[in-house]
Amino acid sequence: MRESVFEIGIGLRGIAVDEETKAIHITEFAQSGNPSLKALAKLFKISARVANAKGSSDKAEKKKGFKLKAEKFSAYALPNSIQVLYDFENDTSDLLDSRMDVLREVLDRQFAGIETSAFELNTKKQPVNRTYEASGFSNPKDAYEMMTVFEDLIVREGLDEVPITFPGLDKTRKINFQAKPSKPEFEPDDRDLYWERYEIIGGLNKDRSILVVSESGKGEKKIVLTAEQFAFFCDRCFSFKAYELYNFTVTQIKPKLFKLLDVKSASAQTGFDI
Repeated sequence: MRESVFEIGIGLRGIAVDEETKAIHITEFAQSGNPSLKALAKLFKISARVANAKGSSDKAEKKKGFKLKAEKFSAYALPNSIQVLYDFENDTSDLLDSRMDVLREVLDRQFAGIETSAFELNTKKQPVNRTYEASGFSNPKDAYEMMTVFEDLIVREGLDEVPITFPGLDKTRKINFQAKPSKPEFEPDDRDLYWERYEIIGGLNKDRSILVVSESGKGEKKIVLTAEQFAFFCDRCFSFKAYELYNFTVTQIKPKLFKLLDVKSASAQTGFDI
């Protein structure tokens, strides 16, 4: 039997008791010392990223003004479940009902995709990327990361599976794993990639490469060159001490490594014969 021994006169930030339901309302996850709450923070972040991605199947919802924000999620901690909430802020009642339906459908599609990928992981011997493609996510890495969150929750909480239900949809998604999800295999983008207004910030003799960064100073990338291209960059055309912007056409060969196809001066759109 537990009895109160003493009281400390402070409130815990990010945790409150809902007066109506008497449930513990949690609003801070990533800063929590509880690993399961940190896992939920990661889940909310991935869900928002997937829903808002350019290639997302939720394009129609975005046209309606829908955009998911991870920081708007909170949760009620109940004895045997977690009730996830979303803050719709100042939406009117009519619009609120519509957006709640949209959000539930978007999240249900995501979890249905994870349920399918988990089933294929458990039952089929096939390339790991094909397993993640079954989720319907535009980026297999997002499917992998969401699956690792659920697998982590299952292991930490000693569960056989994670059931997820949505009010009004009358369906339950059941996610379980017989094996730990593997990282997706790298598949280079076979399209020609065009980088506009990039600065050369350095060159590496060891592997004959240059480092470039966007005009904003973000997104450093590495481009490997042939011996002739590297000599041209160093000796004839570019000074790494001068500030000048260029437009590069490249193709991907590794996650963070690219091969040069073409380069032009961003100011004059002049091509170079290399």
